[in-house]
Amino acid sequence: MKSAVQKWFILGVTVYLMSGMIFATMNLNTATGEQLSALPLTSRQQDDILFYLQTRGYFDTIYDLLEIESIDPQTIQKLKPLISVEPPEISDFAAGMERSAYKLEQWMAAEGNSEGLSELWLDRFFDPMNINKMNYDDLMALPNISPVDAAAVLKQQKRGTIYGTFELQNAPGISYYGYRNLRDFVRFTDGQEAKPRFHARLTQLIRTVPVTTNPDDEGNISQFNDISRPEIFRRLALSWGRHLNAGHVFLKNMGNPRGIFTEKRYLSIENYNLGFARLDRLILGNFTATFGQGVVMETSDYFSPRRTGYGFSKRSDGIYPDNTRSSQYVMDGLAIQISNPIGRLAVFASYHSRDAIINADQSFSSLLVMQPRLPWGVDGTPPPVRPAHFASPADSLNFADELDTWQSTTKIYEPLTDAVNEATWGWNIRVAPLIGTYVGFTFYESLYDRVLDPQIINSITGGQDDLEPEFDPSTDYDDYSGDAFYLTYLTNTADPEIAAMYASSGTSPLWGRAKSFRRLIGVDFSSVISNMVFQGEYGEFISDHKFFHLGDEPHALVLSAFA
Repeated sequence: MKSAVQKWFILGVTVYLMSGMIFATMNLNTATGEQLSALPLTSRQQDDILFYLQTRGYFDTIYDLLEIESIDPQTIQKLKPLISVEPPEISDFAAGMERSAYKLEQWMAAEGNSEGLSELWLDRFFDPMNINKMNYDDLMALPNISPVDAAAVLKQQKRGTIYGTFELQNAPGISYYGYRNLRDFVRFTDGQEAKPRFHARLTQLIRTVPVTTNPDDEGNISQFNDISRPEIFRRLALSWGRHLNAGHVFLKNMGNPRGIFTEKRYLSIENYNLGFARLDRLILGNFTATFGQGVVMETSDYFSPRRTGYGFSKRSDGIYPDNTRSSQYVMDGLAIQISNPIGRLAVFASYHSRDAIINADQSFSSLLVMQPRLPWGVDGTPPPVRPAHFASPADSLNFADELDTWQSTTKIYEPLTDAVNEATWGWNIRVAPLIGTYVGFTFYESLYDRVLDPQIINSITGGQDDLEPEFDPSTDYDDYSGDAFYLTYLTNTADPEIAAMYASSGTSPLWGRAKSFRRLIGVDFSSVISNMVFQGEYGEFISDHKFFHLGDEPHALVLSAFA
């Protein structure tokens, strides 16, 4: 009897296993042409599926078949009992690359207004930071994270350790999108790496179409004299572990003459625990410095008044290595930033050349941003070259006349590129009495080796045919000279900016070559209340040493709210 039962049991198991083999579903992602021919598919449908697998990689779900033109819902219903869709097993790195495809495209597209933060986003994406050790600046540097989200995470940290997505999702006040975006950049432990790892990333861009990052010029394509010289941008980022970083940037704007380019280098120590505080960054070389709303200080060539600061076009805040495309407001020197839960201190010093409009008397009217950077302006006509020797006094007089004619018609007396040297130093102190609320104070001074004298008619508004710098109503209207229409035409939108220009002259014990200066002081604040954030900044020029006599010098105020 026992033997018969054993025989029937073995027979039943065998039949079950054979039925499973017979009726096992086919994994569509690994199917061959021969296997597909056994399914209720036409030859065209079989070919289209194979083509999809070859070009797209694999199907995520069975409904991805609807992306194939030859397959309809009725065909999918027939296939459901016969196939399965099992994504292939891939490494964590490959999975991260796949997930990041869309994000990488967005980050690189926003490079101009993100002030180089895309490199930080890439670092955080492939090497996430422990969210329990992140401070306000770490969180705010990530894309699509608002002060409301950052404050929510800090409040959750105060409650206790964030062990996973459950605690993160239930952080008090965090938004849905804030939570979703944070998951890509953070981990919940320190990781188990036995020793620091070396990373290198090289970015190369060659572009032949001019672009603009100013929203007021949307759709405007500038004309270049030499379109055979494309924009070249090359960035090398190196890192050793989580504390040591280095980089090199080369930028040549589209249309730049030969030999005119911007090169940057930096070495930085980051996120190092000092015990009483954290060394956020110590940077030797090129760095960026932006504080508050950017009223007092924002070292960028890209002006964007409609930027929210919370999307992909994010403004950095604090001290960062400079791996951006900026070529004018470049800082080169030493910068340090330290922080703890109740405050932050940033100190910096820089020395670098600036592009500027030079007057006939060797002073300068204004700094300027050019893309492309053209030493002698759009016409590109350099001054006549002075001969080593004159054959006769007449030749000397002829050269003097030729030089006077060139200067009077071009209004460019010296090359515009690297025309002024600037030495800058400053600091920012930020105090955070409550989570999500801070008040910051910023001061900086820039010293120049030329006198700042905005000779508006002579160097800026005077027309090419206006040989007399002073306004003459009998001739200037006929010549259509700029000085005749300055502050009189509503369509001259640059007039208010020109009218706001200021003059400066003076020396400094910090730099013997100083002949003028720009000195500013400002205060900024930010406060999160429920799901709203209120922010503002006030900045003012200081022409003397009376730092607290506010309101009697040129000043600006920005207030904003975000919900």
